[in-house]
Amino acid sequence: MTITLQVQAIARSRVARVLPALVPLVLAGCFAPPDLPPRRAADMGDSPQLLPISAILSQAGPGVHTGALDDAALNARAAALNARAAQLRGPVLPAAERARLLASEQGLR
Repeated sequence: MTITLQVQAIARSRVARVLPALVPLVLAGCFAPPDLPPRRAADMGDSPQLLPISAILSQAGPGVHTGALDDAALNARAAALNARAAQLRGPVLPAAERARLLASEQGLR
């Protein structure tokens, strides 16, 4: 008799573990799928017509940024950016600070 009680207890514990996983699946089957937009390009209609870039550029007029920089201004801006980049390439810490940090690191080991 004790064996049958143990078998029943095991069966109940398995059902108790499986039942919470089955409830959402059963409920999901009761709902209709949502009305989603088409996923494939063929379902959405015709594709836009591709044009050569020269046709697009011929339609474009001078913009805000295209006429503002002449060669001299562009070269000056490039030189300023190169100078700033050169300053950023230097060491982050001064030599004395780096030596102090390395010495304190050796003391921690």
